[in-house]
Amino acid sequence: MAGSNDIGLAAFPLTAADLWRELEIRASIIPTGCTNLNELLEGGMYSGEVTEVCGAPGAGKTQFCYSVTMGTSKLPSNTVAYISTDCSFNASRLLYMLDHSDDVHHVSHVSMVMDDLSY
Repeated sequence: MAGSNDIGLAAFPLTAADLWRELEIRASIIPTGCTNLNELLEGGMYSGEVTEVCGAPGAGKTQFCYSVTMGTSKLPSNTVAYISTDCSFNASRLLYMLDHSDDVHHVSHVSMVMDDLSY
């Protein structure tokens, strides 16, 4: 298409202020489920970013990640990529959490997605 480029930007030059406004419109804040942590992170985690969670064994890193995964996946338009560097992803644990969730629509939506996964 004449006048456009591969990344969907207009042919006219954009200023840094224009790019910042676009980022603010597209970015969303993902609550962690913990008020104190949300305050520390200035509202939560930001979409479009990679968040590394680290800590001592048994500190709750996996539980935190599963909780954020559940919260983020509540809207069908959201996508979660769960990357476990030690191959410890436990789909049955996540499904257990979903089964005990109060949000029936959310449970059925995510369960359908989980059915398509191979783990």
